[in-house]
Amino acid sequence: MVKRIPVGFGIDVDANGSAADPTDASCGIFGANVGVDRLLKLWERYDIKTTWFIPGHHRIVPKTDSETTSKRSIKLLEEFGLEHDHSFMFSDSQLHYAPNVWESWKETNYAVEAADWMVQMTRLQASKIVETMPSHCPQWSLDDWPPFQVEKGSSLGYVDTHSIERLWREQFDFLYKEYKQFVFPISSIHPQVSGKPQVILMLRRFIEYFKTHEGMEWCTFEKMVEEGALKKVPCRKITNHEIN
Repeated sequence: MVKRIPVGFGIDVDANGSAADPTDASCGIFGANVGVDRLLKLWERYDIKTTWFIPGHHRIVPKTDSETTSKRSIKLLEEFGLEHDHSFMFSDSQLHYAPNVWESWKETNYAVEAADWMVQMTRLQASKIVETMPSHCPQWSLDDWPPFQVEKGSSLGYVDTHSIERLWREQFDFLYKEYKQFVFPISSIHPQVSGKPQVILMLRRFIEYFKTHEGMEWCTFEKMVEEGALKKVPCRKITNHEIN
């Protein structure tokens, strides 16, 4: 079988979902006025069609996020007529129909006996939503924000771009060696972060590296989902213990 590896970039033009000071606001304005323009020029330079997510605010739109999902997230996506999502990671390299986890588990409750809540998950049922996997799972490993954006909490902001480039390459290298077919969506690129000069240069190197691999092709997330539906690339159903 000839390798065929759909690779795509997803750009999150995030609104600020928390209280912001003027400096935070200025970073967002930089992203809109400078970062977006630099990214558009980058994609044009390499003739890459990309996928853009402009949520406005995670809590009031059907686009979900791994920090704010609930047991109803998949159902809501179906009710709003959406076709794909990038908030969950039931697989890290294969398109799959996200299972509906509405009644799959009981919450941990130390106020009662463990026997009341330590029970097996119910059988997972596939939804109609195709999951393209988020870049920030596991451990934000394909996300630009934590290493390159200074922020209170888990973000660092001063990580060497060559270290992150190596981390991203190693993930791709493992999948390329181990699988005949997989998808590689880089779905957490932020203009206020990746629009910085040093990150733009890193993305250029990363794109050039992708191009050296046989079977690799640029895809939007929409095209990945369409080809999964047409069985041009695998799109699997998740069970409790295995991928079918």
